[in-house]
Amino acid sequence: MAGSALVLGGAGAMGRENYTLEKLVLAQQGAVPDDASVVIVAGPKIDFFPNEIEALKKYLDKAGKLLLEIDPPDKADSPDATNLIALAHDWGMDVGRDVVVDASGMGRLIGTDASVPVVATYGSHPITENFSFVTAFPLAREAAGYQVYSNTPGVPPRAGILNTNGRDRWLSIIQIGEQKDDRPRPWTDAETIEIIRAHVGVPDLDVTLLNRSTWRMSKQVAANFRNRC
Repeated sequence: MAGSALVLGGAGAMGRENYTLEKLVLAQQGAVPDDASVVIVAGPKIDFFPNEIEALKKYLDKAGKLLLEIDPPDKADSPDATNLIALAHDWGMDVGRDVVVDASGMGRLIGTDASVPVVATYGSHPITENFSFVTAFPLAREAAGYQVYSNTPGVPPRAGILNTNGRDRWLSIIQIGEQKDDRPRPWTDAETIEIIRAHVGVPDLDVTLLNRSTWRMSKQVAANFRNRC
């Protein structure tokens, strides 16, 4: 019901922007209509069939726009939307099999908990340039533009890199440790820049560090969330 309400709310907002929302059943229609401005895949309960994926690929190849809203699996052993996730990967977007948990406590301000990440500040991007409100993301999963890996000693083995403005600003998400922060001290700005260079494999990359912050989640928060799933 909550998901249906969110879809209906989005449909109303799109209508106010002079968009017409129509249901699309690719398995029956076989192709995306030529006049479609964007295709929205909103919380699919089952994965798409290969012929449906192929129809989306043809639409994207013609400069079509696609919004994927893929919920994480309900349980650890539940099947995932592997065909849709593979499509996202083909376009440079890696989708994690996980759940994003917000341990900042901001969710309590709107009556939720750590399972609903809340965002109140936004980067410089045309999509969010006029945002003046709080955004909540119930049942969110990790998605990063690129997953990069490094075998360099002293460098975290994995990071997610996501472009934030469509041009020259990137967010690097680096996992510090499996269970705890084992660093003797926080990284300096210079060390952070060298880690980014190692991850992308460009030793002399020109990097200007705009900001860095550490997110921590207690074992208790993680355990409480897993027990609810």
